[in-house]
Amino acid sequence: MENLDRELQAYLETDGDFPMIRHPLVFAVPFLEIPEEVDRVNKQLAAKKEMVDKALANRRWSEFVFLHERPYRIGAFQEIHPDMTDREYWPLLRDVWTDSENIFQNHIEWWEALTSPRQRRVLFTSSADRAVLKKLPETIHVYRGTTQVEMDGHYLGFSWTLSEEKAVWFAKRFQRPSDGPPVIASADLLTKHAIGYIDGRGEQEIVVEPKELQRLDWELAE
Repeated sequence: MENLDRELQAYLETDGDFPMIRHPLVFAVPFLEIPEEVDRVNKQLAAKKEMVDKALANRRWSEFVFLHERPYRIGAFQEIHPDMTDREYWPLLRDVWTDSENIFQNHIEWWEALTSPRQRRVLFTSSADRAVLKKLPETIHVYRGTTQVEMDGHYLGFSWTLSEEKAVWFAKRFQRPSDGPPVIASADLLTKHAIGYIDGRGEQEIVVEPKELQRLDWELAE
């Protein structure tokens, strides 16, 4: 559309049942191709760009990241991470992780962020959750709800849980016929190798680099 901002035009998708915009700062799903909607998204983009610039200039890192739409937040984090201190880096990364729903789509970016050699990685875990983590035994058993397709492709994500019940729930949450049957992966982990522990959503989540897992096994979810 002629009056649509050129930046937004680059993110206008016309395939599928209806047009949509998925710009890093503006989502319009669906996008109604009428003058009022064009004016609205143009103004929204201009306003958010101004807010992003101010947040960046004032080193308000969290505001900068969360002004971006959810799928783009890890990218925004990676954009500014060289300017952050270690004390700023890990808590903000935890916040972005907890908010994210597309870890798989940005697997490389997450791997780079989570395996950073920065100091104070302990701050990825909140003080309350650190108290829980310290009480865990030297070796823990962790679970991951996944799919047959994932296991056959040898892709293992960073997100595991201490709860087998929660893993079953995740295995069946977004089950699609093309994925094959839901699967419960399990493994042992030396607690000291956990990147962090997060229980803010009651998921008893253990964040771990997959290479640290031992005695990996899996079975179909019942």
